[in-house]
Amino acid sequence: MIVLDTNVFSNDKFCRWLKGKNLNPLISSITYTELLYHHLKKGKDESFTDGFLQALGVTVVPYDMEHAKIACRKVIGKWDFKRNIRDYMIGSSAIKDDCCFVTSNVKDFEWVDKVYAPEEFMSHYEG
Repeated sequence: MIVLDTNVFSNDKFCRWLKGKNLNPLISSITYTELLYHHLKKGKDESFTDGFLQALGVTVVPYDMEHAKIACRKVIGKWDFKRNIRDYMIGSSAIKDDCCFVTSNVKDFEWVDKVYAPEEFMSHYEG
């Protein structure tokens, strides 16, 4: 299993690569909300987002109390809660399930143990 950040879906090379792998990719319901918003803003509908994720084999996992506890513990003393909480909410899925986390913003997720940029993860997985 791997957990994906919203921004990796704008990386065509990574999406094409992911489509051919059996990695059980997950996104949180927070990531789904962000991705859906970006697609709706571009005039696409919910079925586009759902079909896109289905084609990549992505499962959406609900954000629950355990995710909230992880996010709050990690954000204390590090970042502005108001500005950065969505990142902590999204990254909490990787911590909860002890998975690799793939994002184009590695610096913002240094608090996640196994964080990779898309190209770095592709190389790591193939290596």
